[in-house]
Amino acid sequence: MQYRTVAWLCKKPDRVCKGEVWSFLCRFTGKPCRKLHLIDGRFIHRLALQRGRYSTQKESKNWRQMSKLYGSYFKQDGYDEDVYSKHFKKYYNDNPTKRYVKIMEQINKANRYLLKTLSR
Repeated sequence: MQYRTVAWLCKKPDRVCKGEVWSFLCRFTGKPCRKLHLIDGRFIHRLALQRGRYSTQKESKNWRQMSKLYGSYFKQDGYDEDVYSKHFKKYYNDNPTKRYVKIMEQINKANRYLLKTLSR
């Protein structure tokens, strides 16, 4: 299937005031943008898509703060599965692997939170 598409351009003054910046104008949202994404044969701005954002961008600010504080506690089961999976390497040449160190830091962080809540 072929589409005949026209991309509209708009220009804005540069932030440094040394010229102008050209950008595309999305037909669906009306927003100027530097990149248009080709989806289903049409050029669309990423905010016009449901899947055009990361999952954390869709969350509220309060929820992002909660996940930053307690995220390692909620994800602890996934970390345990990674460490005890079949081909997981904990050590290479008698040194712990970077992945193992990161996962252990997250597990220790979750355990510290658990101990704080139990001691109250």
